[in-house]
Amino acid sequence: MRILVLGGNGFVGYNFVKKMSLLNHEITSFDRNFTYDFIEGVRYIEGNYNEISNHKSIFKNLDVVYQFISTTLPKDSNLNPIFDIETNLCNLIKLLDLIVENNIKKIVFISSGGTVYGDQNLESISEQSSTDPLSSYGIVKLAMEKYIQLYSKLYGVNYSIFRLSNPYGPYQNTLKDQGIIGIFIRKFIENGEITIWGDGNIIRDYIYIDDVIEILNRDLMKNIDNNILLNLGSGKGSSINEILNLIERISNKKINILYKESRSFDVKKNILNIDKISNTFDWKPKHDIEEGIQNTYKWLKNNYKSN
Repeated sequence: MRILVLGGNGFVGYNFVKKMSLLNHEITSFDRNFTYDFIEGVRYIEGNYNEISNHKSIFKNLDVVYQFISTTLPKDSNLNPIFDIETNLCNLIKLLDLIVENNIKKIVFISSGGTVYGDQNLESISEQSSTDPLSSYGIVKLAMEKYIQLYSKLYGVNYSIFRLSNPYGPYQNTLKDQGIIGIFIRKFIENGEITIWGDGNIIRDYIYIDDVIEILNRDLMKNIDNNILLNLGSGKGSSINEILNLIERISNKKINILYKESRSFDVKKNILNIDKISNTFDWKPKHDIEEGIQNTYKWLKNNYKSN
């Protein structure tokens, strides 16, 4: 396949490019900078996603575009919704126009299983559950899904939309304010201090990055001409306190943990129902939370950098 990966230097993007390069796909990786090692055989294009229309040449003769870029985080998106809309939603529409213009078969989009549903009192959340986001981030992700579906109806663009839970694992940037497992492990390695918003009983669905990449690979092989919207998670929930206890045991360390008042945009419980994706791809996640954290701790310790 001839593949363009937007956000190829990001956490999911880099892991995906790394895997796809081993399978002899023709890959172009686009990002504003490249901090990881260059992968042999991959074409790298440095550029600003906000100026994606200035990079028309990279859209020639493609089969699939993967859109992994997000310019905001759930915690800061409410501070500037206009920026969120302009840099994520508007840029997606520009991207979709380029896909139509170049007769590209398909777009694969990573949406947010952790924010599009909002705060729901459910044991697990299926794709049929209501959507009531608590943040601009979630609202914009939902709108992006709808525009992709609109372009499919209007112009025949095929799509795979994955409502991803909370991925973690090697190559995650632990200096950012997203991805608590990586951030927590870094704090343990540094003997630092961890701040928790609330009592630590917030429950999330965490999925190891290799399981995410396995689904993306299966989708590429199976669904080039199909349209799907699926939850992508582990189907199991862990509280922040449970995560901390696991890291304490694996690292054989204890560090100071500071609990602060909870935040209004933090969903209390979010566990994705993965029945649909499991049936679609005959798939179950291979890595449970303990094995995933062990792998992540080992990788981060071996690749630790202070800045």
